[in-house]
Amino acid sequence: MRADEISCTAKMDPLICAVVRRYLRSHRDKQFRLVAYKKMRQLAAFLSEIKKKKPVKKLLQSLDPANFDIIVECAKISARFDAKTATYGALSLASHMRTELKDCIDVGYNMSLKLHHRETEEATKLNGATKCQH
Repeated sequence: MRADEISCTAKMDPLICAVVRRYLRSHRDKQFRLVAYKKMRQLAAFLSEIKKKKPVKKLLQSLDPANFDIIVECAKISARFDAKTATYGALSLASHMRTELKDCIDVGYNMSLKLHHRETEEATKLNGATKCQH
């Protein structure tokens, strides 16, 4: 991975690493390494945008349902949304962010349960976020 601020953010965030680790366990072929690399960079860029709006250190902290508006706004920024023309610079990234965030919520919920061996407030919030998505 290219050594820059985004790669450093990706490598230091435990949730991003866990999501990519889970992806690579189910996709073992070599060509999926590039996809995993792109996932890491997309999630790290998304986290960087959230850090500009809200004082969070890790992606897991930002996935609180109370931050829904900030998450949507940052996803639009990451996908280069132009409000004047109502178009996206990277439409595929906008559509992939939903899936990526659902994966993050799922992995974050599992991480929280494993870490505390019981249902915590953080896990309850994440579980509520997954039930809201249809």
